[in-house]
Amino acid sequence: SVTSCDSAQNIVVLKTMPGSASVACSALDGMKLPNMVGSLGGDDTAILIMRSTQDADMLCMEITRMLGN
Repeated sequence: SVTSCDSAQNIVVLKTMPGSASVACSALDGMKLPNMVGSLGGDDTAILIMRSTQDADMLCMEITRMLGN
């Protein structure tokens, strides 16, 4: 349900299909990523707070790679 990903400093912003942001957050929270501090999901946008800018960039690159963009 994730359609795009971008980062700004230590924050990753995920765009999702409508109604899916909280589902994406729940899935990522369940993965217990060591460099993710927490997440917050709205309707079609989620933010992930990472420990560092580098962590945010790396996660966003990985998500973008999985999306095939």
